[in-house]
Amino acid sequence: MNECSKCGSTERYSNGRCAPCRRATWREWAKQNPDKAGKFWREHPEQKVQSIQRWQKAHPANRKAASARERAKLMGTGGDFTPQEWQALLDSYDNRCAYCKRKPSKLQMDHILPICQGGSSDITNIAPACEACNRKKGSKLIIPPGRQVTFKVVING
Repeated sequence: MNECSKCGSTERYSNGRCAPCRRATWREWAKQNPDKAGKFWREHPEQKVQSIQRWQKAHPANRKAASARERAKLMGTGGDFTPQEWQALLDSYDNRCAYCKRKPSKLQMDHILPICQGGSSDITNIAPACEACNRKKGSKLIIPPGRQVTFKVVING
């Protein structure tokens, strides 16, 4: 297995470095070259939009995870999970809805304790739900059958 030339990690390796080292190198270069960093995208905004849309279409699980992170960040609740954790959760539910047990073609990420009620986007607060169940549940707190959930109580005072 290939190793990162900078830190020795073998995770998410390509082009001689792992993803975190590639990002760190890019950020360092961008700080030293602010006039060059992002120049192409500034000059071609329509291509940037198309590039983003292509990536989102090719990586729907990553986009869903990012969207959940953004919503949680806006609400100040935090939490995070990877596409691999989402896939493992789907596998643990046998790709079935956590609420009705049906096996739809698409499952949505449902926040057991909704973000609007202080729930996080941590994988422990996520359950796979079909569109009908997710819409019906809305912002109510409904714990899927057989699921144990631990909540942290925060008292503002």
